[in-house]
Amino acid sequence: FDAAPAGGVPEDSRVAVRGFMRTMIKTMQAQTAIPHFGYSDEYEVDGVLDLRKRLLDDAAGTKLTYMPIIIKALSLALTDFPEINSKFSKDMEEVVLVGSHN
Repeated sequence: FDAAPAGGVPEDSRVAVRGFMRTMIKTMQAQTAIPHFGYSDEYEVDGVLDLRKRLLDDAAGTKLTYMPIIIKALSLALTDFPEINSKFSKDMEEVVLVGSHN
């Protein structure tokens, strides 16, 4: 797995909340009183199975679960789509795109 980017840990950035987004945030905040539900789906993971097998073949005697592969995939997704790892500022005026994750 790759270490932190060469320039170090990315800084957080902020995006102003205006117009429709502000209305959407107020609506989303109102929905916190509504019960939530879980969602599940089925995924084709043949590629993950093949990757794990190849990694185990290369490092005989090593124990490898699926967890590090899933964590790496999620880390790459958060790097490519920082909106997924974002939050609203306390005053609800900005979206904070969190630059780092662990």
